[in-house]
Amino acid sequence: MEWADLGPKRHGQYKRRLRLIELNQNLNLRQLVPALAHEFAHFVYDDGCSTPTAERRAWEYAARMLITAEQYARAEQIVGSHPHAIAAELDLTAVVVKAWCRQHRAAFDGRGA
Repeated sequence: MEWADLGPKRHGQYKRRLRLIELNQNLNLRQLVPALAHEFAHFVYDDGCSTPTAERRAWEYAARMLITAEQYARAEQIVGSHPHAIAAELDLTAVVVKAWCRQHRAAFDGRGA
């Protein structure tokens, strides 16, 4: 893992050939933890390029790493069901919360995670 200046929009990237995760040196902790979990998923799955499928899978992997059902339920009880409010309560980004919800909605619909 290395720190890099990846600009204002990119939080991280996985360089498959080098087996290297780069994280933006300008991230705050709320952004850093999800970005690292997301890029770690690309490492685990050995993703060579960014596709919608790979990105979705990486965010869902990050969500499984970072949010338990108990944490989600507690946050929802405190702040309601809006993903941004839950993310703020959990000190994460909304993209992770939305990925967590997507997986659990799929499980409840009988499609699996």
